[in-house]
Amino acid sequence: MSIMLHILNQNLFLKAAVKGREDLVQGFAKYYAEGRYKQGSAYIQKSTEHCVNQRIPEDDIPRFLLGTLFNNDCRDEVTQAVEYHQDGTSTVDLGFVLNSCPILLSTYQEVFRFHGPANSVRVVSEDYMLDNKCRAFGAEVSILQSLYRLDDTRSSLVLESSLVVFMSTMRPLLSVALCAATVYATAGFEGRRYDYDAPSTPVATFGDNFTTTADALSALSLALSANASMAAPLTLSYGSTIARIWPKQLETWPEAIVYPSTAEDVSIIMQFYSKYHALWEDGFSIMCGGHFSSGGAQSKSLIVDMQNLNNVIVNDPVDESEPAILKIGGGTKSGHVYDELDGTGWAFLGARSTTIGTGGFTLGGGIAYQTGRYGIGADSLVGVEVVLVNGTIIYANPYNSYSDIFWACTGGGWAANIGAITNFYSRAYPDPGEAYVGAFVYSETKKDIVFPRATDFWENNTDPNAMNALLYYFKDPDYPSAVAPITEREFVIQLNAMYFGSMEGFNASYSQFYDDANSVSVTKYNLKDLKEFLSSNYPYGQSTIFRGKSHTSASNDLWENTFSIYKETIQGLLARGDDPANSLWVSEYMFPGWNNSGPASDNATAWPHSTSAHITLTSLMWSNQSNAAYVDERDTVMMDYLRSYQESLDAPPIYDYPNYLAPYSKPEEVWGVENFNRLVAIKEKD
Repeated sequence: MSIMLHILNQNLFLKAAVKGREDLVQGFAKYYAEGRYKQGSAYIQKSTEHCVNQRIPEDDIPRFLLGTLFNNDCRDEVTQAVEYHQDGTSTVDLGFVLNSCPILLSTYQEVFRFHGPANSVRVVSEDYMLDNKCRAFGAEVSILQSLYRLDDTRSSLVLESSLVVFMSTMRPLLSVALCAATVYATAGFEGRRYDYDAPSTPVATFGDNFTTTADALSALSLALSANASMAAPLTLSYGSTIARIWPKQLETWPEAIVYPSTAEDVSIIMQFYSKYHALWEDGFSIMCGGHFSSGGAQSKSLIVDMQNLNNVIVNDPVDESEPAILKIGGGTKSGHVYDELDGTGWAFLGARSTTIGTGGFTLGGGIAYQTGRYGIGADSLVGVEVVLVNGTIIYANPYNSYSDIFWACTGGGWAANIGAITNFYSRAYPDPGEAYVGAFVYSETKKDIVFPRATDFWENNTDPNAMNALLYYFKDPDYPSAVAPITEREFVIQLNAMYFGSMEGFNASYSQFYDDANSVSVTKYNLKDLKEFLSSNYPYGQSTIFRGKSHTSASNDLWENTFSIYKETIQGLLARGDDPANSLWVSEYMFPGWNNSGPASDNATAWPHSTSAHITLTSLMWSNQSNAAYVDERDTVMMDYLRSYQESLDAPPIYDYPNYLAPYSKPEEVWGVENFNRLVAIKEKD
């Protein structure tokens, strides 16, 4: 897509819009001249400070502000001028721009009215080869003429070779208004920069070299802050941490558990580990919720339990066009965040069970209740506070020198093991208010009725407020919430139906599921209470797995085959004398295209998910550890079928959800070869 900017001469601008913009600029100029910005918001003060530091002329600062204020209006106007073609190309109707985009044109007039209007300065958004020379991230570019091209697949400026001069002496300068007006990005972090301060890295001293782990841990305890603590076996806090490990087969009893209370404490622990880790056979582990079924939070040496880093701070938006930004401590459980946000008018994309930690949830992608409307949790990140393995405390966002660290946190999961996240900065969303949740339960004999209805919904739903899941259970279909003896259980199919809005909207989305159900229940929730809705599905004290693959479309064959595999698995556990407890299989419906809230491309985030896909989950439970190998064997049967099913479809590449990976998952099927290699390189570098 090409745009000839030099057609936007002053005599072509709409006069009324020009007059309005000029009046605004003069008003802002007076605001700055009188020094009133010094009593303005933190945003205004920081923005002005940045402009002054970059030596932007005083008369131009109001024009920067003007461009920033009208970003969204400019986006809306130029979007109407774009036509998309089947061959993947796009064109801009410049006649429409000239005649129907007064906000865009008049804003450009003011933004371009800088010194040297024939040139403009840009910042390189990623390393890029041009004329056999590498243009590094952060370098400045002067555009001598006015032609540029927008690469749709990357959502970044790609400059024509003959039209640019690269500048090595200027300090960074970013024309916020121009870039925001012409580049549309979908994920929360794309096109938006939020900078926050990180604590200073403390300098820790531990004394002489140690010959025993006990002496070393004693020195670590003395180096930590007064609010930090350390627990040994046979103490209440130690036992409470072990009890939070959800999969019973992964319970591990370390030599000690340490409880930092600040990022500085975490830094001291990391410095200690860097110096003395050879005293232990295995590495330390970082624990948030303890819910991950592949055991990433367990270690026989030392567990760093982050539960005390549980702050939830709402940074109010600077204006109506921006969201609030949530600062969430790295050890916070999702239920605590829902509680803290209740009544504030804001919500977040958090886990669907109260005990799940926001740390592992977000790093592994983050499928939330409102993913149908706002995408996944990782796409809401705007920054992270990280303590690197060497103890350095940094703040990373997509635009600073730690952008690779930030990228690794956007779905990198266990492959992004580059340190400990002490704070997540995520955009908030308006509290959705009421949510209606229904459970439609059917006996196995009705599967030929239910499966076509599910296929119809999966393929044809157009309402992003409707999010549901098709589940297979082994329980009493007439009393689905009861803990029934095995002799009274049977195989059932259940639709968990959710709708954010009204009961009328719920019925419009799910009316076809009422007929033939053994039981139907519909309950009204708010988001705070909804945190407990799925908790009963995943009780503690059981050996369990939590694994799955993804699929882009549904069919009756998909349901028939997965139901058959599930039945055979449960029957095998029963034959081995084991109680399958609450074992289930589920396909979680995802709205097409993440409702335009996903990343622009597969390599924009660590987990490649520019193509949306429905996510399956096998959650099996058992008691006798001798059956663990059987469970793994049956899970691979399900995985192999789902892989072959997706391969049979004529669909774009998709990648498995990192939070549901198995020990035998293939990295290329989760992150893709390119992204996984990049994750490894980032981890090795840091």
